[in-house]
Amino acid sequence: MKKTNWSRLGAEKNILLSFIWEIQMNRHFILGFYAQTEEKLIQLREKIERNIER
Repeated sequence: MKKTNWSRLGAEKNILLSFIWEIQMNRHFILGFYAQTEEKLIQLREKIERNIER
């Protein structure tokens, strides 16, 4: 069965939406990882500052 232009466009749209979803999920993961890393660095800095003050 030959695909019509409309069905081909729908398939391409689904592929693009899939890519956009994947990019959004990766962005969400990276920003979450960045926030965790930032918090760990803040905690490490505070720990170092406390040890220096002793």
